[in-house]
Amino acid sequence: MKVESIEVFRVDMPMRDFFKNANHNHNVQPAVVVRVTSDDGCSGIGDVEPVAGYSGFGRDEIADAVEQKLAPALIGANPRASREITRKMDEACDGFDGGKGALSLAMADLHAKYLGVPLYELLGGAVKKEVRFNAWIGIKAPDEAGREARGFYERGWRACKVKTGGDVASDAARVLAVRESTGDDFEIRIDANESYGRVEDAIALAHVWKRRISSTSSSPSREPTSRGSPVCAAPSTSPSWRMSACSGRIVCSRSSGRKPPISSRSRS
Repeated sequence: MKVESIEVFRVDMPMRDFFKNANHNHNVQPAVVVRVTSDDGCSGIGDVEPVAGYSGFGRDEIADAVEQKLAPALIGANPRASREITRKMDEACDGFDGGKGALSLAMADLHAKYLGVPLYELLGGAVKKEVRFNAWIGIKAPDEAGREARGFYERGWRACKVKTGGDVASDAARVLAVRESTGDDFEIRIDANESYGRVEDAIALAHVWKRRISSTSSSPSREPTSRGSPVCAAPSTSPSWRMSACSGRIVCSRSSGRKPPISSRSRS
């Protein structure tokens, strides 16, 4: 089996509304989708959704790297030889881990289809039969956040992530509005996207929440701060570092990506 072709699709996925966090405010999620096809007709799909504040490169930069550097290096390779695929990509160019990840995922998808097994079996077996998702609520006025949270609750959701932006008063009001609109059986996760640069501010915010919120964490700033006690600088690669807003402890956690349905082939 050999890689015969690699197609690259630049996709714009429309969102229901604008979504704002500490890094961006957007209503379209750009993505790079790749399809790898082998000489015997098997194919696999992978994707990456670069976002400002998280990704070192934009969508078009990643797509260009895949088309011009990574894909040519993989034509003729064995898609089932994952270590060889990784070596070839690293030799082809430095960086562009998002593009490399999309291609690796497509190769694994192709491999699983070739074997006739679900991808999770190829990757070591299922750990859970069900995965619980949480809703997202961006930076918005408390009354809007409360209404949105109530809507999620009434549709059966029992957890949400609320975005904060580094201002103690407005962030606390937003989170408490979500709690008041849903009740105590609704799990709330707080994500500051590294917008809190001082430990004092994060702790002050935690004191407002601590008796009302079930799960809290605040991403620290990666930049040293000039006022007050600096929050520990975070490395730029996974696993990510987070500061527990209730305890002040620095803990290590891994972030999980969310994958969209592959339904568009349009170019932006």
